[in-house]
Amino acid sequence: MRIVIIEDEEELGLLMGNYLRKRVLNQGPGSVTIATNLKDGLSFIKEIEPEWVILDNNLPDGKGINALGNIRKAARKARILMLSAMTNLREEALRNGADYFLDKPISFMEINKIFNSEQ
Repeated sequence: MRIVIIEDEEELGLLMGNYLRKRVLNQGPGSVTIATNLKDGLSFIKEIEPEWVILDNNLPDGKGINALGNIRKAARKARILMLSAMTNLREEALRNGADYFLDKPISFMEINKIFNSEQ
């Protein structure tokens, strides 16, 4: 399974990446790639063709909510998990292409449930 995380908080991106490597990828081949901005994230998505994209909303070069259409076009088959402290974005995110929405601060138990529900 290939996963792209787009998260500008580097420590949170690393924590999520490490968690996913241990809990999700431990049963087979896969990779986790982390981008700290939308530009790099879209580039990785086009290059890697991930099964999962984890997308933060507030990024240095734009809002994740506004990039959902482009991400969905670049990763048609991928599941998109949107993260934001702004819970009022939930409905808009789901309407614009996100498959899941998690409030920040994130719960790794919730991430685990989401990934396990897809297997």
